[in-house]
Amino acid sequence: MPCLGPLQLLLRIRQRPAKSWKTYTLEEFLERVEQGDAAAVKSFLDAGMDVNARDKYDKTALMQAAKRGHTKTVEALLANGADVNAIYFFLGETALMMAAAEGHAKTVEALLANGADVNTLNRLGNTALELAAEQASYSTGSEGHAEIVRLLKGNLNIAYTPEEFLTCVEQGDAVAVKSFLDAGTNANAKDDRNWPALTLASKRGHTKTVEALLARGARVNVKDNNGVTALIWAADEGHTKTVEALLASGADVNAENNGGDTALMIATGEGHAEILQLLKKAGAKE
Repeated sequence: MPCLGPLQLLLRIRQRPAKSWKTYTLEEFLERVEQGDAAAVKSFLDAGMDVNARDKYDKTALMQAAKRGHTKTVEALLANGADVNAIYFFLGETALMMAAAEGHAKTVEALLANGADVNTLNRLGNTALELAAEQASYSTGSEGHAEIVRLLKGNLNIAYTPEEFLTCVEQGDAVAVKSFLDAGTNANAKDDRNWPALTLASKRGHTKTVEALLARGARVNVKDNNGVTALIWAADEGHTKTVEALLASGADVNAENNGGDTALMIATGEGHAEILQLLKKAGAKE
């Protein structure tokens, strides 16, 4: 074999074929997914790779692609049977939640078109819509997040009846409640006991729902048949955050029920020390 000079040796090295990625290992597959190499991903799947394979952190390939907004890769995985509603065990998140949180509207569309469940809750009790809406509310939120909010609201499966509205209020489903309100439902609707929506939410400590109702015109000092206001109910049940929200919206701290009891009297009887401080600071009379 003739001795090669430096130039000839360099040329020989450059002419060598690059290392092939077609080793079809799980690691190589997931790497191509993360890179958004849809063509390579399809080759892996054609070769028999498990479309629902998970990485060492328990995330599926679909989750990895969705989180990064690789829509073509997402579509390739879904076309080959990827579980669109698989759960990431650690946080309880789905691919839809990951795409929504990151602001990838096109990816969200692809997931919705393939049956992604918009009502799934993560371990913190948040839906994909809530995650997107939270990001959209920040100054750093993208147009993608705003578009995702519109997409997800349009896919909520809700019957817009007063009964369904009040059920969502009692359950503390703030996202659904907002959708009802957007559709024209009266924020001051009452159940068959004459309890206003705000009372139902306040009694159960559903602060986000309380805030949604107040933002859409719920009367903060409305009373039930026993003269009990939302503030009195929240104070009675010990819901500190709800009490704060009601006070911030102008709740009458000295309102009395039909028996002459105020929120302060009732909170004192129940021993809710933190609420007592809030009420006194707001001007409650002893």
